[in-house]
Amino acid sequence: MNAFDDSLSQEIAPLLASLTEHLRAGTVDVKAHRMLLRLREAFPLALASHSEWLMTALFPALYESMAGSDAVCIRDMEGGLCEGHRSLSAQWHALEPMLGKDASPPSDAGALLAHLEPLAALYARQAAFEQDELFPMAERLLSDEVLAHLRA
Repeated sequence: MNAFDDSLSQEIAPLLASLTEHLRAGTVDVKAHRMLLRLREAFPLALASHSEWLMTALFPALYESMAGSDAVCIRDMEGGLCEGHRSLSAQWHALEPMLGKDASPPSDAGALLAHLEPLAALYARQAAFEQDELFPMAERLLSDEVLAHLRA
């Protein structure tokens, strides 16, 4: 677990993995329906919260740590993550109408899976970049005090 973990990494990642695996069996049963409901409830909020934290807390702290230096690398990371989050949001909006109403679960597991797998794959790439590149860089560049504030 990373010190920067949030609801995206703690809840959404395992939920996407479980739901994708479950749907590969070919049916949307009660368990899958519960996971879909939780995904519909949690994903948009978790993505928005994470994006906001990156843009209003982490990246400003990184830019400040680079004061007087060329921050091209950080700008590139920020731009790439922003684009990735926009893509996640777009894929979510394509999937969301397929999730069904609370009382009536969707019935086409194959169609759901066709939209869910690209979302899960994109999320996994984004999360891996943050875990492998962004967060270690932040831990190198930022003071213990700033890191503690960001982790609070």
